[in-house]
Amino acid sequence: MRELQIHSLHLVGGQRELTFNPGFSVIQGTITSGKTTLVRLIKGMLGRIPTHLPPETGVIRNLRARIQLASETWVLDRPLVTTNTAIVTLSRREAADPPAGSGYDLDTEDAIVDAIRLPAISPTGSEQQTYRSWILQKLGIPEISVPQARTDATSPPTPVTINDWLLYCIVRDDELDTAVFGHNDSFVDRKRRAVFELNYGLYDGDVAKLEAELRSIELQLDDIDRTNEAVRNFLQGTPMSSLEEINQNLEAARSSLDTLNIRSAELADAAHESSASLVLRQEITEAEFALSTLTQELNATRKHLQDLRDLHGALNAQSQRYTRAIVAGEWLVDFDFIVCPRCGSSVEDSRSDPHHCYLCLQEPQTGDFHGQLVSEQERIASQIVETEE
Repeated sequence: MRELQIHSLHLVGGQRELTFNPGFSVIQGTITSGKTTLVRLIKGMLGRIPTHLPPETGVIRNLRARIQLASETWVLDRPLVTTNTAIVTLSRREAADPPAGSGYDLDTEDAIVDAIRLPAISPTGSEQQTYRSWILQKLGIPEISVPQARTDATSPPTPVTINDWLLYCIVRDDELDTAVFGHNDSFVDRKRRAVFELNYGLYDGDVAKLEAELRSIELQLDDIDRTNEAVRNFLQGTPMSSLEEINQNLEAARSSLDTLNIRSAELADAAHESSASLVLRQEITEAEFALSTLTQELNATRKHLQDLRDLHGALNAQSQRYTRAIVAGEWLVDFDFIVCPRCGSSVEDSRSDPHHCYLCLQEPQTGDFHGQLVSEQERIASQIVETEE
C-alpha cells in the first residue's frame, strides 16, 4: 500500500482553509467548534459525502484539497453534494513538498502534468471508472465487497471503500474503547474487520472471489427452491401435481405412439404389396397420359380447322373480286362514248382512224387480259374445293 497525505483543505464558499503538517496531526477545540464536522468533510472529500451535515456547511460549494499519493501531488476539487455521479476534477501537479510549518497555496502556478474528470461514486454512460475506485487504485488497495452479515454468505455485498480505511486513521475520543478492536454496530464492525484483514494480509483476494461466486450460486439455489415451491403449491390437487404419475403417463404415451408407428408402417407396406392396387395405379397413369395426348391433339386440330375456315373465307372473297372483274370486262366490250366523260362535249368515231381510239386518240394495247382473269378464277375455285374437302 502507498501513503496518503493531506497537505491542505480549502472550503470553497466558506472562506476557510486548513493546512496540515507532515506526520501526526491533532485537531482540538471547544465543543461546537467544528472538529467533528471537519472530520466528516475530510471523509467526504476522499469518499462519500455524509448526509445530515450541520447547517453551517450550507455555504460550502466545493471541497478543494492538495494531497500526496505516494510520489505524486494531486489537487482535487469535489462538489459538496450527495449525488453519486457528481464530477470530481483531479489534476496532477509538479511541485515540491511544502516546507514544514508553512501554508500551501492551492492557487500557485504549478505545472499541470495530467488532468481527469471522474464521477464520484457511480459510473456513467461516458465514464466507467469512478473517483472512489481511482483513489483505491492509487493507494494500492484492492477493490472488494464483503457480505453485510459475516455469518451469512448470501447477504447483500457491500464494497470496502476509503471511508472504511479511515475508520482506523481517525479515532474519536468517545470511541477509543470500540473503534480499534471492535464496534458495537455490527455493520461497522464487519467493515473494520475487512480492513484489518486486508491491511495485515489475512484477507485473500482469491478467497474473496470464491466467496463472491459462492454467494451468487447460493442465491441462485435459493431462487430455484422458491420457484419450485411456488410451482408445487400451484399444481397441488391437479393432474400435474405428481411428477411420478406424469412420468408414467408419458412413458405409456410414448409406448402407444411407438405401437401406432409400427402398425402404420405395416399397413403401408401391405398396401404397396397388393398387386391389384399396383395394376390399377399403372392403368390410371397410362389413361392420364393418353388423355393428355388426346387433349393436345384436339387443341391442335381445332386450331387447324379454324385456319382452314379463315382461308376458305379469304378464297371466296378473292373469287368474288375476280368474278366482278371478268363480268365488268365483258360488259365494257363494244361500248362507245358519244360524249366526252370529262367535259361533256360530243365525240364522233370519225375523228380518228380505226387503229386508234377516237376518245383518247391512242393506239389500243393488245393482250389476253380476259383470259388471265378466267385462268386465275379457275385456280381460286380449285383451291376452294380443296379447302372444303
